[in-house]
Amino acid sequence: MEKSNAGLPSRVRFGYGVGNLSFGVVLQLLTSYLMFYATNILHIPGRWVGLAASLGVVWDAISDPIMGHITDNFASRRFGRRHLFMLIGAVGATALNLVLWTIDPSYSTVFKFFILAVILLLIRTFMTLYAVPYNALGAELTNDYYERTSVQGYKTAFFVLGMVFPTVGGTLFFFRPTPAYPDGQFNPDAYLYMALVGSLIMLATGLYGIISTWKYRTFAKATKSRFRPKRMFLSFAVALRNKDFRFVATGYLLVNFASAWVGALALHTFTFALNYANDKMALVLGTMFACAVFSQPLWVLISKKLDKKPALLIAVGCGVLGSLIMLLMVLFALDYMRSTWLSMVPMIALIGFGVGGMLSLPPSMVSDIAD
Repeated sequence: MEKSNAGLPSRVRFGYGVGNLSFGVVLQLLTSYLMFYATNILHIPGRWVGLAASLGVVWDAISDPIMGHITDNFASRRFGRRHLFMLIGAVGATALNLVLWTIDPSYSTVFKFFILAVILLLIRTFMTLYAVPYNALGAELTNDYYERTSVQGYKTAFFVLGMVFPTVGGTLFFFRPTPAYPDGQFNPDAYLYMALVGSLIMLATGLYGIISTWKYRTFAKATKSRFRPKRMFLSFAVALRNKDFRFVATGYLLVNFASAWVGALALHTFTFALNYANDKMALVLGTMFACAVFSQPLWVLISKKLDKKPALLIAVGCGVLGSLIMLLMVLFALDYMRSTWLSMVPMIALIGFGVGGMLSLPPSMVSDIAD
């Protein structure tokens, strides 16, 4: 069922965006706390944790395009091509996220590593089941060139808000100091409470996104509803032959790689290198996320004024400039950064502004390339 959806109601854009909050929560929990939790709470060697996380990422790279082919050709008269997979993914990721943060530290190191690796693979699988159809749905909600940027802006804003909960909420509320744990991030119970609240948020927002976009389901022909490896690989080849797609996809890959790298090291850096208390961590990171969220309307306006490619180049420039200034501060003024946390705010704000554009503009451009 193909239809023109220019003039998409704000409530639909809002509901679709809310659906990405669930993905932001689970991804940021893994990005921000997995390494710290596994090494300092479960006492698994860091190289083992890195191996387990890498297996999950490699599986992601394999399963995402397969899931894309399956959902494109899935024939369901009730759920359409996207919504059934989104439902399964949201419920599964919610359950596995809760299990991940309740591993008993008294288990043997080998057994803890095995459990961690298996759970991470399962979480990644359910995240793929949700995220791939969800992202495809965003391109189908409207075929208007500029409205797509607005849809992606809602999606990015709620994704970043999903990242705020673990990063800022964790440091402010769940990792509060106690007599037994003056540094709250070493308290095993804190991760359990954070996982419980996070899982509830994931489930609620995922279901809201599904319900809000229910009337915009698209349907594949019943004759195509089966897995065809040859057709799948041919479709991959067609996409990769498109120069514009290669450029946008590669850039988006590098942005996500950099974000994951920084996120994985942030808690270690703030704790051991800068010696920041939890409230300072929350304020610094909260500044970055706030700038990424509130920059979305501005990126929509910039893309309308200059077009999407120049807007994206500006976003990349802001992120690079802020990162370079921060690198120079670390190299030459580390003691000052330790004593004056406010010195971080201008750089973090600039990076957050750039990240806002780098997260919302490329998906909008991919939809245009597909057309």
